[in-house]
Amino acid sequence: MNNIENILKIENPKIKIFNEEQTKIIKERTKELIEEIVGVNPQMVVFMDRGARPLAWMLRAAWNKYTPGREMPKIRFVNIGREKAERINFKSMPYREDYSSEEEYLKKVKEFWSKLDTAESQTYIEKIRKDLKPVIKKNSFDEEGGIMLVDDYSVSGFSLELANSFFANHFSDMPRASYLFLKRQDETVFKKEGWRGTHLPWNTDKSYTLLSEEENSAKFIAFPERDRALREKGVELKKEINAIFNG
Repeated sequence: MNNIENILKIENPKIKIFNEEQTKIIKERTKELIEEIVGVNPQMVVFMDRGARPLAWMLRAAWNKYTPGREMPKIRFVNIGREKAERINFKSMPYREDYSSEEEYLKKVKEFWSKLDTAESQTYIEKIRKDLKPVIKKNSFDEEGGIMLVDDYSVSGFSLELANSFFANHFSDMPRASYLFLKRQDETVFKKEGWRGTHLPWNTDKSYTLLSEEENSAKFIAFPERDRALREKGVELKKEINAIFNG
């Protein structure tokens, strides 16, 4: 054991990340998420990085408990947040009423979203197309197909709206659904002194997600955290999530 690990053992004793009330809500909301997935029946569930990354761990840990024998949809992640909005100046997106013809409007929409079409985004979209190839037909999906976007909770709905618009631009005929994991009433359970609104541990410490704080507006997948010491909290969070559903 190296010195860093020794220090971590002393300074960060293993404590529960979620209290009893929070654990109860996590179980309820994960069950509701699974019920929604079963009802919508998407071919893929896309979690918003980095906030919703631990929710995917919850889904994987609980899936067989609540839906034994049923195949889980594909899981993917997308990192679309305010840094992407700044890249395309999202607040000034084209509106139909500002243009005299449909052709002019559609041209402006295409130009607007092309600012987000980096090599990275094209690679990401092509990966999704490949993943969903069994159900795709001329860039549209069977009625039971499509994507469900999942975020942890909403403050303004901005990130989820931007992600929805991004997928609508690339898969215009594809069914899409959106889902927020925590409800407004959960704010009283997930709270932190000095923090306004709902607080989850990874809101203020991204190492809980096993992802880096580093941002790049051209990237559509968040950077993994490589530092072993910084990953410790994320490793413990995964263990606790598994214990919640399978302990």
